[in-house]
Amino acid sequence: MGIKENILGADDLRRTEIQEWGEVFYIRELSANEVEKIQSYEVGTVKRIASFIIAGAVDADGKQLFQWQEINKLCERNFKTLSSVAAQVVDFNGLSEGAAEELEGN
Repeated sequence: MGIKENILGADDLRRTEIQEWGEVFYIRELSANEVEKIQSYEVGTVKRIASFIIAGAVDADGKQLFQWQEINKLCERNFKTLSSVAAQVVDFNGLSEGAAEELEGN
């Protein structure tokens, strides 16, 4: 495989366990398009937090655990746990709070 194929075909996952949910799942790298979609939600809202989980939480095969139409249902879950999972997605993708603000032009 060439460099281009390796870059476009890379499947980087990080295993994580959320004790509150009693599940092991994986976090994947987000595409630029997914980050842009997440940024469409207002900073500090539960939907923005949930959107990181929808985009980044996958099973061992890299298949998304949640679909975008499930965002309202996901928002009904425990805030502390949602925030913890979303923070792992943000961290894994190099989107620290400062980096996220920079991307948004703040």
